[in-house]
Amino acid sequence: MKWSVDEAKSVGGVKSMKMQKSNIAYNLTTLRQLNKFSQEEVAERIGVSRQAVAKWEAGQSVPD
Repeated sequence: MKWSVDEAKSVGGVKSMKMQKSNIAYNLTTLRQLNKFSQEEVAERIGVSRQAVAKWEAGQSVPD
């Protein structure tokens, strides 16, 4: 099966977005733990809810 350039880009875009989510989740969790911050402390410092931080760390969403 041959894919057009646009189809290949869209497939790569999906993989890229999933990779971006996992990188953000991993980096946020790792840095938070290394600095001994709770999710609540991170949330307060950046002005979001604790639930938002939890979703980012779980890879369920990404920051705007």
